[in-house]
Amino acid sequence: MKLRILGLLALSSTAVALWPFPAKRFKSNALIFAGELGLGGVEGRVVAFGDLNGDQFSERRSTEGRCMDAFSYTHSTTVSSFITGHIVNVVPADFNYDGRLDVLLMAIGKDEKQLDLSIHLGDGHNANFSLPRAVSPSGLAHPVVLDSDGNMRLNMLGVDPDGEMRLWRNNDDTSGSFTLTSSPLSNRACKLADPHSSAVVDFNGDCLADLFLSCEDQAFQIWTRSPGSQGGYVLAREGKLPKGAGPVSFADMDRDGTLDMVFPVCNSFSSKTGIGLDCAIHIAYNKQTPLCPSAGGISGGTKSKCRSPGNLCVADDAFGFDFGDKAGDAYSIIPLSSVLPKHNSLLLTDTSHTPPLPISLHIGDANLDGFPDILAVAVGEESIERVPVLLFSVPGKEGPSVSAKVLGAEPSMQQLFGAAGNVTAAASPARHHRRFFKSITHGAEPLAQITDARGVAFVDLDEDGTLDILVQRNGAQTGSRIAFIQNNFFQDAFFLKAIVLNGACPSGMCEKSSGKYKPFGATNPGASFKYTVLDTRGERSAAFGTQLPQTGYQALHTPYAFLGLGRTNNYIESLTAGSTSPQSATTLEGVIPNSKLVLNPNADGTDWRRELFLRPGEWMWWVLFTLVGATIVLFVVVVVLHISEKREDERERKKALHHINFDAL
Repeated sequence: MKLRILGLLALSSTAVALWPFPAKRFKSNALIFAGELGLGGVEGRVVAFGDLNGDQFSERRSTEGRCMDAFSYTHSTTVSSFITGHIVNVVPADFNYDGRLDVLLMAIGKDEKQLDLSIHLGDGHNANFSLPRAVSPSGLAHPVVLDSDGNMRLNMLGVDPDGEMRLWRNNDDTSGSFTLTSSPLSNRACKLADPHSSAVVDFNGDCLADLFLSCEDQAFQIWTRSPGSQGGYVLAREGKLPKGAGPVSFADMDRDGTLDMVFPVCNSFSSKTGIGLDCAIHIAYNKQTPLCPSAGGISGGTKSKCRSPGNLCVADDAFGFDFGDKAGDAYSIIPLSSVLPKHNSLLLTDTSHTPPLPISLHIGDANLDGFPDILAVAVGEESIERVPVLLFSVPGKEGPSVSAKVLGAEPSMQQLFGAAGNVTAAASPARHHRRFFKSITHGAEPLAQITDARGVAFVDLDEDGTLDILVQRNGAQTGSRIAFIQNNFFQDAFFLKAIVLNGACPSGMCEKSSGKYKPFGATNPGASFKYTVLDTRGERSAAFGTQLPQTGYQALHTPYAFLGLGRTNNYIESLTAGSTSPQSATTLEGVIPNSKLVLNPNADGTDWRRELFLRPGEWMWWVLFTLVGATIVLFVVVVVLHISEKREDERERKKALHHINFDAL
């Protein structure tokens, strides 16, 4: 009996050793508290994400007053630090066009009236940076990093210490130097606010990054870019946000292939605490030519009734945003109290940072349904607890709303070229919302247990195709400054990660005197992705994603675009990626979901290089076993039928032989 038991145990051990499925790291269908992941000793903030060594894993950068640390995601390693001034922002990008990730540091300068700018060049292998290379200082408003010349070299647009709009033009040399020149915008350009939420995103649908300027007195301007114009921008729209509006975020909230504006608006704001009271989430939907319901629709254009799938990147000069009650469901105002009954306030600025940092609504598709969700820091009734909240996007409904007049504002949209003018809003107790939001309670306990949050961001920690959460904390609760929350919700849906590089190494491999390296860290700010996909009902929809739309004020965007595809039983029908390269867009068909797409445009305007990295799913072994099992079953059936057929033939042969012998007799 003992021998039998030992033999059974040995057999079980062997079976476990041969079992191909790895033990799941987390087994709960919920958010999981993942701890500090090696950042426990950090006293500052995580300020940026970037791929330092080209391994397609994002590293994190943090600041602590006068130093910057770069952390490689090995869960615990500090790999570099250096001293500079009082750092207020870090922008990781390739500034000398060698395919390596460099960093731009912005630090408080002379008399606290300017920002000292410095470039630190990376080596492409580790977090080793060169000594600072000084750049002409700017005003206190953070410069916008963009390619304004259409040559894939990064410039900076901002104000100089005298308050004049200027362009820091890249000298296109290996040293990463810049020359201060006049602005590419006309004299109608507004004065940047400080802080501001300016962005490089596509508004008119041509997949070419336009320019959004956040101006003083809640004003904004949209400058559209003309293809092949070598930096030509035209003022297309200007308007004013509602009084009390916070930082503006950008995403395709209703999955119609256009970029919308999302921002919080609060009745009152305390500059001492950074808390906005009685807040609402505002969504201004971009009005553009819609996608045709069938593939054979009218082609794109300014006079078309709909946009065919083959014309996703045709400019619609009649695009626009309407504010106020007359906009109907094109402008949604969702009171925070209707989504979070215990919270009606938001943290709008982090006053623990000097100077205070704006806290925007972070947008990302956490449940992969194709509709972006919202991550924010909500404040309780006593203005003490600051809790990170995740709001899932749900189908629209008739719900409570607050008009601009109730909020103490009369927003107007002064659009050029005959678009809608001023709008006076009236009180409206309810209206139809294209999209609504619901708070996550079941499974979101790790978020609810944090009460000292001062910032949040989405990031895919393990490159497993889910958006996890970074929570920045002030240390009042446990002394911890950083917490990571693992997204372990089961999602019956697909995703796509997409990244557009800057074309520094068209072959996909950089060969320098220092050795070979991959240019995966050299991303292109403002790149856009527009795609069509068929859902399980066969209905076609278009969606839009953008890459690194904002780089100022520690915006904490990932260096890639993360696109939730929803439920589909097919490939991505068509995907068009746009950049500022001479060949401004490229189109792919039949892209495999649950993969990472790396696109590398060529600086001479020739075809783009395309690489697709498939992520092995947990179901891969099940598919293999199913395939092998089905093959074995089919093989057995074929063998049985073959043997049966041979036996039948043998019987027929013997029967025929019997008849021949009988006839011979």
